[in-house]
Amino acid sequence: MNKRLGWAMVIGTFAVTGCVSAPEGPGYEPPPFEAKVRANNHWIVVTVEQGRIVVDVPRLHVAGANHVIFWNIDNDTGQGYTFPADGIRFTSQNGGDQIWSCDRVIPTRFRCKGGKSPGGGAMLEFKYVVSVAGTPAVAPLDPFVVNN
Repeated sequence: MNKRLGWAMVIGTFAVTGCVSAPEGPGYEPPPFEAKVRANNHWIVVTVEQGRIVVDVPRLHVAGANHVIFWNIDNDTGQGYTFPADGIRFTSQNGGDQIWSCDRVIPTRFRCKGGKSPGGGAMLEFKYVVSVAGTPAVAPLDPFVVNN
């Protein structure tokens, strides 16, 4: 049996039983399916390519409250980029700096908790800034989280 079929069976078991719990903490790497199984957890990969920061999800769409977003730096061979203490910082646009609480879990992983259900069907956009430390230095990036 190949690995993909094995993981599909595991996911099916969790979906049927409704029992999904996973360890979290420093150094924890989720299985590739976890972002889909745990709907309020989101994983964004951060890379540095051609002298600029790139995220694999530049506009993350979420629905409702109580979301946890993880950003993981995926360094290429020879790179040593890490997150500074304020590596992920939500701006004041739509109160993002008051709604999202962020911390650096390990040097290459950041976590933000929060989110808010928009009232009256309004869509809220939260601009945030991604900064990394390393050589050569790169400019910050400013993508969005959209709550609809």
